[in-house]
Amino acid sequence: MLNLIPMGYMLKKVASQVKVIHAERIYSISPCISENFADYINYWKHNGYWFFNQPEDIEGLVHEHDLVTEGMDISL
Repeated sequence: MLNLIPMGYMLKKVASQVKVIHAERIYSISPCISENFADYINYWKHNGYWFFNQPEDIEGLVHEHDLVTEGMDISL
């Protein structure tokens, strides 16, 4: 059995308007397909993989800076 360790979490706008056969949504690490919730680098709350250790870390930034997250999902 695999023992997976998550790199972290990211709040993203998941791409749904894609022209790919047999795909409804694409969960992408890269922001070129699924944009990130904000320019989060300047907040320095991310881990060494450029993700967040807990979804609560993202939620804290969203509330602290009044960020708009409509239509976004938390990805692992």
